[in-house]
Amino acid sequence: MAEDAQIITVRLTPIPPDTVRAGKEEVEPFVETALRNAGREDLLSKDQLQVRVEKTFPVDAVIVVVFTLGSNIALEIFKSVVLPALKRKFQVEEQPKDQADKK
Repeated sequence: MAEDAQIITVRLTPIPPDTVRAGKEEVEPFVETALRNAGREDLLSKDQLQVRVEKTFPVDAVIVVVFTLGSNIALEIFKSVVLPALKRKFQVEEQPKDQADKK
């Protein structure tokens, strides 16, 4: 992954009846399916978009997911394909960049 990779951190809240546990297990395959459906699974094989479930907060029913985007194309595909797909499945809150940098 390039040094200039962009990192986007989002907080996902599963929409009932899903649970944090189910959502956590589902995030990576869900993103892969969204990319495949858009004909952009090449971003996964070229390692341009990485997904990492960083934390879960069972009390708050929140999953923190970090997306590492290795190119501007990956960023655009994330915004136009992955993010809208996530918003159909979860309540999505993008963590401000300055908070993500403090980690």
